[in-house]
Amino acid sequence: MKTNFWDDPDLLVLSGSHLYGYSTPESDEDLLGFVVPPMEIEVGMVNRFEQKTPSREELAAGDDRKVYSLRKFLNQLTRNDTQCLEILFAPESHIKTCTDAGRTLIANRDLFISKHLFKRFAGYAYSEFRKVRGVAIVPETQTPDEQKIIDQIRNAFRPTKKQMDEVLEILYEGRPKKEVSVYRKLGEARKKSIDKYGYSVKNAAHCIRLLMEGVDILTTKEIHYPLNPKHIEVLIHIRAGDLDFVDVEALFHYWENKLKQAADTSTLPKSIDMNAVNDLFLNLTLDKK
Repeated sequence: MKTNFWDDPDLLVLSGSHLYGYSTPESDEDLLGFVVPPMEIEVGMVNRFEQKTPSREELAAGDDRKVYSLRKFLNQLTRNDTQCLEILFAPESHIKTCTDAGRTLIANRDLFISKHLFKRFAGYAYSEFRKVRGVAIVPETQTPDEQKIIDQIRNAFRPTKKQMDEVLEILYEGRPKKEVSVYRKLGEARKKSIDKYGYSVKNAAHCIRLLMEGVDILTTKEIHYPLNPKHIEVLIHIRAGDLDFVDVEALFHYWENKLKQAADTSTLPKSIDMNAVNDLFLNLTLDKK
């Protein structure tokens, strides 16, 4: 068995700003995909594989490649992960590698499109909008025991920032919350952007783009890449800091309302057919044997 089987992914796509259509010569090349692991890895009791992320050395060399196992990739899709969903709509020019398994999954991408996408796109966009302003939403009250449990989750599961935000959202659902500034904790790049433009231009572009994509998929059952040229023009102006924050805020509320309207009129199914997803997983795994 080849130990580094993840170096031969079944689908690998150039994602990020290159996919969206507003990359610059300085833009990183983000590669995302999945691999069907060998059978002994997939069904074995040891050496389970979930994902291969780039090491510091690989990142320094310009190799920003993330490869999920098929199981993890499908789990991400059923949880409406926007990054994984996006690459299933990539044009051929952005697909670096695609085996029969990759083609089969792309052909079945409709399995992962449902009205639940509204909540995920809206949630991600709102999370980015908080980052735009350098603020966080926290519960008004939090007991020492609650904080201890949260710390234990972080230490035991090592979730990403995005995953931890989702956990906290569930834990504190329905509890009174407040906005607090997290400026002092921000990275230097975001601090510089906020100091210069009054907001984080990178997060602002992510926020508006997510809302645009959400409207697209809820109304057409697809995400069209590159994005609409008029939308790209707006996003480029945001990234360049050409808009005042009040204009960005107006755009956020405009697209937020468009997303709500799209969800209300969408003809997508209410939820994902998990039995069909399970059948797809089994077929792709057995075909790899």
